[in-house]
Amino acid sequence: MQHLYSIMQLDTTHLEEICQDIKQQYQGGVATCALFNVKLVPEGNPLINKASLIGEKYKLFRNRLAEMWRNGSGGNACGGRRRMAKYVARRRNDNI
Repeated sequence: MQHLYSIMQLDTTHLEEICQDIKQQYQGGVATCALFNVKLVPEGNPLINKASLIGEKYKLFRNRLAEMWRNGSGGNACGGRRRMAKYVARRRNDNI
């Protein structure tokens, strides 16, 4: 299966709006998989753990999107670690 990707901001101040955009893109056939843009740049003294902060933001999106899918408001065509692992393995075998 071929996927169409959409890159979204991981901005929790617009969580509902971004989730609705993802839903509309999926239902309209614009994108089958949403990706989130994040930046991991060292900051602070001592350094702050940005990965954990970004992970907490991602969980909010993951939970809201999962709730939307459970309520029949969309689909989850690209989700799941197992599917991603198969995709990565296939790409490695194709030497891409």
